[in-house]
Amino acid sequence: MKRMTLALVLFAVSFCANAFTGKPDNAAIPASFYRTFNNAQQVQSQVVNEMIRVSFIADGHASFAYYDSEGQLVVSSTQLREQELPVRLREDLVIRFNQWFVADVYQCKKNGVTDYYVVLQQDGKELILKASPKGWKKFSEKAIR
Repeated sequence: MKRMTLALVLFAVSFCANAFTGKPDNAAIPASFYRTFNNAQQVQSQVVNEMIRVSFIADGHASFAYYDSEGQLVVSSTQLREQELPVRLREDLVIRFNQWFVADVYQCKKNGVTDYYVVLQQDGKELILKASPKGWKKFSEKAIR
């Protein structure tokens, strides 16, 4: 009986530790991740919305890769500096949104398509823009504290 109780306690502790750290159980993730992002450093993973998010540093940039439960890369994103945006997008941002503070800039890649997103803040508002062929379009807006 003591062995059974000990086994159950060890199982519960192990289960809770994995749930707390959010570490994925899918063994295919690390192999497919390192094949795609072979220069990644400071790699960490956790489960987010039923997907496995791998956060890492590559080429000096904070980056994220999201995998489905089968280990397939769904989307990757890289945090950029404003100066790293394509020139046309950067100029449009300066002209149209010069009163806003640029909080974050992201480059997202999915199925060979690259999109850019910018998070702007001003007077308790947060505005997320997505690049389009004609410049920036509002993606979402919300009040912040």
